[in-house]
Amino acid sequence: MYKTLKIPKAFLSFLIASILFWLLMNLSKEYVTEINLDVSFKNIEQGKLILNNPPDEISLSVSAVGFKLLGTSLFHKPLVVDLKNLIKKTDSTYFLLSKNLIPEIQNQLKSGLVLKNINQDSIFFKINKLHSKKVKIITDININFKKGFDLASSQILTPNTISIYGPKSILDTINFLKTEKIRLLNISDDVKMQANILIPDKVTTRYKTTTLNFKVDKFTEGRMEIPITVINLPPQKTINIYPKTVSLIYKIGLKDFNKVDSDFFSIHCDYKECQKNKLPYLIPELKSKANIVSSVRIIPNKIDFLISK
Repeated sequence: MYKTLKIPKAFLSFLIASILFWLLMNLSKEYVTEINLDVSFKNIEQGKLILNNPPDEISLSVSAVGFKLLGTSLFHKPLVVDLKNLIKKTDSTYFLLSKNLIPEIQNQLKSGLVLKNINQDSIFFKINKLHSKKVKIITDININFKKGFDLASSQILTPNTISIYGPKSILDTINFLKTEKIRLLNISDDVKMQANILIPDKVTTRYKTTTLNFKVDKFTEGRMEIPITVINLPPQKTINIYPKTVSLIYKIGLKDFNKVDSDFFSIHCDYKECQKNKLPYLIPELKSKANIVSSVRIIPNKIDFLISK
C-alpha cells in the first residue's frame, strides 16, 4: 500500500518566497554582459544601392542591473544606424567604425543600460551606383473560361512598362519582368485585378503591382456570305469563278453580334500564286476582318475557275 506524500503548505510558501527573494537579489545586481539586438540601416545615399547583406543584428557589451537586461532581451525595438557617416575604402567598398556608432546606439538603448563596447570592430558595405532601364511587364496567366465564354478584348496591363533601378551588371540581364502566377477559373465576367510584379534581388522600382484588365463575353457562331475578288490576273485574260462567294463562319461575342456586316471582310484569290504552284483551282484567303471576330473559317476552301482570252 502506497502512502501519499503530503507537503505542508507553510513549506511551499517558504520555498516560493525564497525563490522570489533570490531572484530579486540577483536581478538587482549590476552585470556586464553581451546582448544581441536587431539592427537596420537608413539614409543610403540617393542613387546608390547596397549590394551585400549587412548584419541584421549587432553584438553589444553593456552594463545594467538584471531587471534591465531581462527587459531588454525580451522587449526592444530594432536599432537604426544612419549611413551618413560611411567611410569610403574603394569605389564600391564602404565601412562604419563601430566606435563612432556608440553615441548613436546609446541613445536608442533603454534607460539604465550603459553601452561599453560594440563587439564588431567595423561594418562593411558593398555599394554601387544605381542605373536605370525600362522593361515590359509580361503576365504569367492561365485562364479557364466558363463554357461558351471567352476573351472579348486583349489583355491590358497598366502600367505595361516600368523603369527599374539597380547595378548595370544585373540590369543587363533583364529584358522583361513577369507578374506572379495568376490562375483564373470558370470566368464569365470582365476582369480587373491587381497583380504583383516579381522584382529581382538588388533591383528597385516604384511599381510593385500592375493592373490587369480584359473583357469577357459569351460567344456564338456567326455566318456571312462574302464575294471573292481575284487579284494578279493578266490584263488580257478574263476569269470566271465558281462559286462567286464564300461562306465565312466566325466566332463573335453576343454583345457585338449585330455590329458585323460584309464590309468588315475581304476575300482574295491570287491567280499568280495559283499559276506559280500549278494548281487547277484558286485558294480563297482572308485579307481583312473585323477585330471583334475570331476563329474564322472559309467554306469552300477551293474555288474552280475558267480562263477566257
